[in-house]
Amino acid sequence: MMPLLEACRYRIPFDSMNLQDGIDFAVLCIRTTIDVQRLTLGTVAMAADFSWPGVGGPIEIATVTAAAGYRWVQPTVVQGERPAAWPRARRDRQGCLCRDCGRRSLLEAQ
Repeated sequence: MMPLLEACRYRIPFDSMNLQDGIDFAVLCIRTTIDVQRLTLGTVAMAADFSWPGVGGPIEIATVTAAAGYRWVQPTVVQGERPAAWPRARRDRQGCLCRDCGRRSLLEAQ
């Protein structure tokens, strides 16, 4: 079995990847892990009735370079509870959020 698995292994050129390729590869690995855990019941070595997803949710990506140090590329924005009467802006027919620009919405004018 091992020679067959070894023949299926991909060669990944980590030493020649640029920063964007490294970010893309990290997202690929994380997304693949999330989807495999979501769509399977675990590995063959695990009990058949056991499936415990260990990953999920938003993917956060940061880089660490000599030039820029630690830098967020894709952070997760979190927020606390909103009040029950949180204002909801409506878009008019031109896509304007009237609270932002101050003009009356075509929908409100009717």
